[in-house]
Amino acid sequence: MSDSRERELRALTAAVTAFQRSGNLGDEVKARQRRAGRLTLWERYDEAAEEFARLAASQRLLGLRVEVGISELACAESLSRAGKLDESLAHFSAAADCLDRHGSVEERAVAHDAWLATVAQQGDRDTIAARCEVILELAPERDDLPLLRAARLRAVYHKARLLAAPDEEEDVDRLSAAEPLARAVIDEVADNPAFESRAIEGQMRMIIGRARQEQGDLAAASSEFALVAEIGLEQGLSEMSDLGMEFLGRALREVPDLGVVRFSELAERHRRAGQRHAEAVCRYQRAQCLERTRISPWSLEAAMERAKIGTGEAERAGEIFDTLGLVRKAGDAYYQAGHMLSQVCGFEEDQRPRCVEILETASQRFAATEAWWVKGLAEHLAAFVIFMHPPMPSGEERSLAYLHRSIDSFQRGDRPLEEATSRLEIAVQIGLRGEWTDDWLDAIFTWLRSHELARSATLLAHRRQDDDRRTAQMLTLVIGHLQDAAATCGGLRRWQEAIWGAAQAVKGRAFLDQQVQHEAWSHLLAVDPSLRELTGQAEMAMVALEQTEWNLQSALFTGDMERAQRLGESRDAAQQALRTYEHEQRERLDQLTRDQPDAMQLVNSEPVDPSEIQAVLRPGELYLEYLWRYGHLVRFAITADRFDIAVPDPNRMPFLTWVREASKLARHGTEEGMAANPLFMDALLGPIPAKVNTLIICPQGELAATPWHLLPFEDTTVGDRFSTSVVPAAGSFLRLRGSPPRAADAGYLGVAYNARARTDLSYLPGVDREVTMIAQQHFGDDRGSCLTSADSDTFLGLRRSVELLHVASHANRHGLHLSTTVTPVDLLDLKIRADILLLTGCEAGDFAGEDTNEFLGIVRQLLIVTHARAAIVSIAAVSEKAAPTFSDLVVAALLGHAPAAPVAQPARSLAVGAATRWARQELRRMVTSTTGSRADPLWWSPWFVVGDPAAVLTARVADPGGTHGR
Repeated sequence: MSDSRERELRALTAAVTAFQRSGNLGDEVKARQRRAGRLTLWERYDEAAEEFARLAASQRLLGLRVEVGISELACAESLSRAGKLDESLAHFSAAADCLDRHGSVEERAVAHDAWLATVAQQGDRDTIAARCEVILELAPERDDLPLLRAARLRAVYHKARLLAAPDEEEDVDRLSAAEPLARAVIDEVADNPAFESRAIEGQMRMIIGRARQEQGDLAAASSEFALVAEIGLEQGLSEMSDLGMEFLGRALREVPDLGVVRFSELAERHRRAGQRHAEAVCRYQRAQCLERTRISPWSLEAAMERAKIGTGEAERAGEIFDTLGLVRKAGDAYYQAGHMLSQVCGFEEDQRPRCVEILETASQRFAATEAWWVKGLAEHLAAFVIFMHPPMPSGEERSLAYLHRSIDSFQRGDRPLEEATSRLEIAVQIGLRGEWTDDWLDAIFTWLRSHELARSATLLAHRRQDDDRRTAQMLTLVIGHLQDAAATCGGLRRWQEAIWGAAQAVKGRAFLDQQVQHEAWSHLLAVDPSLRELTGQAEMAMVALEQTEWNLQSALFTGDMERAQRLGESRDAAQQALRTYEHEQRERLDQLTRDQPDAMQLVNSEPVDPSEIQAVLRPGELYLEYLWRYGHLVRFAITADRFDIAVPDPNRMPFLTWVREASKLARHGTEEGMAANPLFMDALLGPIPAKVNTLIICPQGELAATPWHLLPFEDTTVGDRFSTSVVPAAGSFLRLRGSPPRAADAGYLGVAYNARARTDLSYLPGVDREVTMIAQQHFGDDRGSCLTSADSDTFLGLRRSVELLHVASHANRHGLHLSTTVTPVDLLDLKIRADILLLTGCEAGDFAGEDTNEFLGIVRQLLIVTHARAAIVSIAAVSEKAAPTFSDLVVAALLGHAPAAPVAQPARSLAVGAATRWARQELRRMVTSTTGSRADPLWWSPWFVVGDPAAVLTARVADPGGTHGR
């Protein structure tokens, strides 16, 4: 500080001291005002703040209330300028409190305005919101008072930003509320020189664009984002320009046809203006839009031309980024170019060298910026382009080299899933040579280890399930090679370990994940309303799509082409709706993952070793697991003391037709209509040891829809000869069998709904009587343990632990039809626990046609949420008269009681597999003795067991095999 300032400050300090000693408080206040003012002028803010604080204290003694508020405000502003924001808040609060009580409107607005400016720097959202509301109340829309006008403008600005601030998810209501505020700021700020108008305009236009985007007005949103980018370029605000371009790309990728046009115009405009970075961004974004456009009517020639144009745009963007030294952006652009050109390479082989060259360039740019994950993606894609049929010169070696490079990149980028995928492709490529060597088996085992490590590192259920599906698709090739190698390698222990490992790699693992820790995935749906609603909508969309597909096939079969055309359009709409719901569901899951990472995590389920199954199998039990690939079969047979693998080789197409026909016949209850074929049955079941009385079957693919208990076997059926059950996965069987018995509160809970109040369902007059009869006949309770005319909410609200849960209502794979349809998502809230489930609704046990981990539908969810060990269900429509009789028989068998039906009492209580078998046999004897050849197989044929066939009702000793039941 200059000498003159020091002298002036000493003089002011002396004056203050003199007035203090003389007790002249009024003059002391004036001296302090001058001293504080000079300190502020000289930017000595710490000292100024201290002086303003003393001044406020002196003014308080004099009763100068307004002046106290003004001094507290000056103290707060000095502390804020000194960087002591936290210390300033108490003084802002004191100033506002004082001026709110004693000051003018202008003075109050100024105090809250200054307070707002400080808390806006801190990001205290609650305080910002409170200050904004006070200012807007003090300063309604008026133009005559500049101070109020400026304060109001700042309040509207901050309120708009606050409403638009990213929260858990983009909130369309909050953004819609922010939009008019943002427009008001733009209108006002242009005439107010106190503001940096263009920069603020850019911020507000970003808010307007986001609001329009959430409202679905993508054209208007893209116009706003384009203006944001333009303002950023004009003002030299690169962050604003980049953000505008990013959001513009997001918006226009949703309307890619518009995006192609707009980005072309923008690229040309920026090229003429010499704005090379902006030009490159627009070309890159145009390429992405081109990739998303739909060609209608579709033609291969148009698709190839589109991909080439996109390649050119992205490659040019990469070249510009290179000249600007933006290496990572160049890599992204080159990768986009290579990705689009790869779509052409399958049809125009001469494009493949150029495609590999572009991807190599992308890889180099990514390496330079240590972007290892995307480097691996580029190398993985290059391997694919080289190896696609027919391979390029030296294709095998070059492709494998790129795959090994991608593995190194994925390892450095900590991307275990992608690393495992590359290792799986190495195993596939070696296997395609048809040379069943140790190198090939080594590659399979290396992949298996990598896959398990990747799976255990993927803790989010939906992402793990997605990867399981992708892996299952690729795994069909490896399994096919292992099947082909059976003749030469089938006796080798390493081959056996490889094919069992491949079978367990993904099969049923997502189902098992949910059994192990269903709270991590299922409970999220129960507690998050948005995710629950989206999942329910996706379920309903899937049901609608399946029904439309069925109607379309029916129309094509009957030759009604006009109807088929309409249904084809409906199918396309249904597919789009399903994709939309699944996309929104995925976005919500990703948001939950960011917000609740711990709650989203799954524990990992380990692959099952055959010895683990052997350890829990009982005498007389045979576990059969299958791999199925379009009629090609691998069969694993496990008993307590043997483990065998067979690769049967029946005539594939007749075998495939026979399996599919068996599935269709089962759904009409026509067990006698199935053609007995010893060769095909031997392929499915193989040699069964003489002492076996129970089959536990783990199917795959189309075999999941096979009615195993109805298949012909010798002079009877599989279900008559053996107690049978179906399980979704080896690990699931281990958990079902290993579940300890629990103490039940009651023996029975019967739930019935007769559908009288639902016009979309047929009336079931006997179901209430069915459950009350079971309660009275077998549990000594005719009403207390029954919920008749079941309201869905009442059912879902029950909290019971029972031995047997019996549901008698309309049902199918997609839900239980009570007063409303109770879907698998609804069941997440269920608090009922049971040992065994009995579902007498039609087709509750019908399986999905596709090979997924969800193939048990409503049964899958009930098993998980009730912790039951087994479920008795139907694969076909159920005769209303048959259901009560079957229920009576099977419950009598489970309990060892005398049934109400006129048949002999079982010798003792049976396990669920044997009880179901006995009930089917007795019901058939009853019906055929009365009606003879006119007997309807639907009375007895549909029923089968899902889960552990040895499950019993709590604390009862049962005969697991039920040998006396024949």
